Amino acid sequence: MLEHVPTKRQSHILYKGFMSGVHAISPVLHPPTVLKMYNAFWDWYDYSSYSGEPCPDPSFIPLLYAIWYGGSVTISIRTIKAEFNVSSRSELSTMYNDEVTRWLTKISFPRSPSLPGLAAFLIVQTILSKEEEPLTSSLFVSLALRVAQTMGLHRDPAQFGIEPCEAESRRRVWWHIVHMDGVVAMSSGLPPLVSDENYWDVRMTSEVKDTLLGTPEAEHYERLVESGLRPPDNPDDPTLCGGPSMVNVYYLSAKGKYTMARKSFLPGEINKDNAII
Repeated sequence: MLEHVPTKRQSHILYKGFMSGVHAISPVLHPPTVLKMYNAFWDWYDYSSYSGEPCPDPSFIPLLYAIWYGGSVTISIRTIKAEFNVSSRSELSTMYNDEVTRWLTKISFPRSPSLPGLAAFLIVQTILSKEEEPLTSSLFVSLALRVAQTMGLHRDPAQFGIEPCEAESRRRVWWHIVHMDGVVAMSSGLPPLVSDENYWDVRMTSEVKDTLLGTPEAEHYERLVESGLRPPDNPDDPTLCGGPSMVNVYYLSAKGKYTMARKSFLPGEINKDNAII
């Protein structure tokens, strides 16, 4: 039932394009976890042609198409003409966008939500959202928020003993929704949907590199930074922290956006001239 599956070479090109052009700006995923699922898909896909075995994780398929879609809108037109048998970028991206929609329906999203399904939905809708059409964008944010709440993403995963990589994936999805809600609120002039912090307690996403998540070194580093006992690492100049930086510049940037989004729905202070600041 898989249609428009690229060759493995084409898939790798789109995957790299997604990671450098989409994930770097909006890190919704945990790349090491996704890479394992990606490799497992190709192992199954290459083997299933003669084994007939069903796909081991259908919920990953819409996310995979979303990754291919994200790659199709970021790779160069020269690469598209050289590697893909299509006449335009639009033809390539529309094909993968349609498959994401089709597969989300197949896995019964949003009626039966899953983390990969929600991530696929967010990736595609974020790419399609336009600042000049805030009301259209607000529709997908409201749906994503309700799905996230249904899945318990509004509660910090550390309270439930969820392992570090999955916990970080859940936090990234939640905070991306908070960020997009803030973007829509600022562009539309409407109040944000995620406003009352009495109803959610998700810790800010981590800024450490993906490969270090959950390690004692990363946990020790984050404890010291949060308590003010050491300054955060500077990825642009690792010599300042006495060795290789533990943080990823993508996640530092994302953390800044999330902090900005959080401030956008905090009550403004009134100065002496009655202006909200």
